[in-house]
Amino acid sequence: MKFLKFLFSYRFSYMDLIWALLVFYLFLQGMFLQGIAVFLLAIVFVIYVERLIDKRRDHVWKAKAAMGQKIEAIKLHRAIHGSTLKESLDAVEAYLAKI
Repeated sequence: MKFLKFLFSYRFSYMDLIWALLVFYLFLQGMFLQGIAVFLLAIVFVIYVERLIDKRRDHVWKAKAAMGQKIEAIKLHRAIHGSTLKESLDAVEAYLAKI
């Protein structure tokens, strides 16, 4: 379910457009399997990079929570992870209970 939520909330960039054009070009050239392979590699790459970025951005909301700025931490958690208000509130409170 989180994967589908990620796919529908994903913001497309110019790099995504380049990947899509490459796949479309391969389809037009009759290289159907190569197009599918490039498409799947692009999806895996985007998901991997998004997860790396999310891990690196986690320290931002954790620092805000540790400084006592709970509302800012919740807002940042929601922006980074795309979670609901309840999920973000629970995550921030769990982190504060842990430290």
